[in-house]
Amino acid sequence: MAVSSLAFRSYVANLSGRRLGAFKTAAAKLGITFDEYVERIERGQKNCIDCRQWKDRSQFHVDASRWDGLAAKCCECSSVRHRDSYDPIPVENYKRFGPERAEHRDGDKEQARHLVNLDVANGKRPNPNDLFCAKCGHKGEDKRHEYHHHMGYSVEHVYDVVPLCSECHADEHN
Repeated sequence: MAVSSLAFRSYVANLSGRRLGAFKTAAAKLGITFDEYVERIERGQKNCIDCRQWKDRSQFHVDASRWDGLAAKCCECSSVRHRDSYDPIPVENYKRFGPERAEHRDGDKEQARHLVNLDVANGKRPNPNDLFCAKCGHKGEDKRHEYHHHMGYSVEHVYDVVPLCSECHADEHN
């Protein structure tokens, strides 16, 4: 409750019924007087229900469902609770996102190209346009360069590629 001391005093003075009883009960549970309880709240303090210490309001997480807009436990106690309850998943039980990975298919041109293009996209292999053509030595903006599977598309040679300009690549396939 980020209000001035005077505004909070007038708020408490106008309390009646359940709210006043709740404040008095909270003070009694903490073993302090009602006035002392109100004074601590005015000073911007809150009592953690876990460690039972009065702490600054900034030490609590936001919880809009509570009367003061703050969680009942301080950040430190909440952190310890979550850390203690963490049960790591064994590596062998990890689940991959997306569809199951297919095994490499021997001689599959599409899959071989896809794997090399993934390497380029992930930065594991340089873009072929940045390299010299392995056949004619061309490098420039006027021709597109591509990776050529010079040893075939079999599983063991999927990553055996050389950069070629589009003309040399067409000549290799013809």
